[in-house]
Amino acid sequence: MKKDSQCTAAPAHGLSRGGKVLSMVALVAALLWSSAAVAGGFYTPPHGVRTLGRAGAAVAGFSDLNALWYNPALLAGIEGHHVMVDLTLVSQQMTFERAPRLLPNGEQRFHEAVSNDAPPAPVPQLGYASNFGLDGVVFAVGAFAPNGATGRFPETGPQRYTLVSSEGSFLLALEVAIAVKVNDWFWIGGGIQNNMVSLNTINVLSGFPGTIGDPEDPDFDILQRTTVTSLFNPSANMGIKLMPSPSWSVGLSAQLPVRVEDKQAVVETRLPTNPLFDEAVVNGDTVEGAFNLPFILRAGVRYQQPRWDIELDVTAEFWSTLDEIEITPNNIEIENVPGVGVIGVGALNIPREYQNNFSVRLGGDWEVLVDKLTVRAGALYETTAIPSKTLSVLMLDMDKVAATVGLSWQLSPTVAMDLGYGHIFYLGGEVDDSVVVQLNPTNPEGAIVVANGNYEASADLFGLGFRFDF
Repeated sequence: MKKDSQCTAAPAHGLSRGGKVLSMVALVAALLWSSAAVAGGFYTPPHGVRTLGRAGAAVAGFSDLNALWYNPALLAGIEGHHVMVDLTLVSQQMTFERAPRLLPNGEQRFHEAVSNDAPPAPVPQLGYASNFGLDGVVFAVGAFAPNGATGRFPETGPQRYTLVSSEGSFLLALEVAIAVKVNDWFWIGGGIQNNMVSLNTINVLSGFPGTIGDPEDPDFDILQRTTVTSLFNPSANMGIKLMPSPSWSVGLSAQLPVRVEDKQAVVETRLPTNPLFDEAVVNGDTVEGAFNLPFILRAGVRYQQPRWDIELDVTAEFWSTLDEIEITPNNIEIENVPGVGVIGVGALNIPREYQNNFSVRLGGDWEVLVDKLTVRAGALYETTAIPSKTLSVLMLDMDKVAATVGLSWQLSPTVAMDLGYGHIFYLGGEVDDSVVVQLNPTNPEGAIVVANGNYEASADLFGLGFRFDF
């Protein structure tokens, strides 16, 4: 029996832009895998430091700038000028032990487990809101990002055909919002957003020709790094808050979908060391790609007393809109491909088959010291958006539960500090029906399944924030 060896992830030295060896296919791979990272990585719940402590149960809750994410109608409760700045660190622990592979000679190749060793990802939030002396009208601006983790794995590990690194990727939303307190029991609000996306991936393709060697021979590996950038992707959200009695409130909000499009992408490629590829070149090195981020509905019910409250929320994310990724090469031909010659690359629609998911969140606050110290706690359950057959170390999302705690300390009449912590337990993780294969442009039929195996994952979120009211 043969056994792969695990090694430490290394930077992609020797990469060159454009030029040689199937650069276009590397671009296609990056668009395919990077878009998956948005679902599995960037949307790790919950959002915001103060709301982290109550597991994101904040759709009908208190009025601060977390409302830009959960329900813009809640902004209507802000008086005077309000500034919030916070930072959440997301650390994702993940181990993947790939299933043994049956070789043509009847032997099995076993693989050592690999683990994510990327540092915690910082997720910032900054915002300002004010009623500017108006009665019942509040304006707000903010910049925020959904919680998400990045991955870094061995460059020669058994997972390399799906991911080596996704460090440096981000999604940042800019929003301008307005909320109106129509009367004592009905608030309404909405915002216009621009989502700025940069997806950076390093991964490996296979150049195995199907005639000599093995599909996983290292000298057929094509290391590629791609940056997909899309800085203008408009969207909007809206919401209402109803207060049928002093103790009860109901919140409803909707986040409109986002269409992410990229007409140019930057690709760097390290050539295979096998001499079969010494003469391969590519004419043209860009593609246009597009995918969708989901429509989201949120609803919450809150019960409030003078020193404590409790809230139950449900959220539905319609990820099934990410059924495929549309890719159109910009006049690309690959020359001197071993055994083929010239390949003209046409449009591609790559299936993803994401599914809708939902979550249930329960959380609350308790004012231990009046006007001084508030503690909070919460729990959530969320289903996955990614079916097991397309799960991989980059496309990591499973059913999950989380427990969270937090506190707020009023440092002065105008300054408050928020602390939050949450731990996410990913459920399940044994995959035996994977359809995730190597991308092999020279011999697609020879590509092998590379994502069956056992996935174990958890995540920790640490948050610190400050609020200023004046």
